[in-house]
Amino acid sequence: MGTLCPGLQVSTSVNPHILWVSVQNRHALHGAYMPFIRQCGLFIPTYDHYSLGDELFIVLDLFGEAEPLPVSAKVVWINPFDVADERIPGVGVKVNSRNVDLVAQKIASYLQGAPQNDYFTYTM
Repeated sequence: MGTLCPGLQVSTSVNPHILWVSVQNRHALHGAYMPFIRQCGLFIPTYDHYSLGDELFIVLDLFGEAEPLPVSAKVVWINPFDVADERIPGVGVKVNSRNVDLVAQKIASYLQGAPQNDYFTYTM
């Protein structure tokens, strides 16, 4: 899939419920982070169709770290691609894997010190 969001690359396998997500900079991470989702939530830009409650497996690469994070997640938010507004199409997921604390900690460490008012988000 092409880039809907600069700094945030998403690709799928033959199975659309397995995604590779590469977050390449702080601006993209801030846009994708969903702090209002309990524990940890991320927005994934995609034209693929998912439904609320769908289970996804995500290989999450944060800033090119040596070890991508394996993440299981559930779709909890949908920005449909056929809506006539300027929202980026995609889904918000709630991380529900055993390593949720590690994922949340890594995201928080990358966002630490980021000016919250200077960045937009893809959801709210």
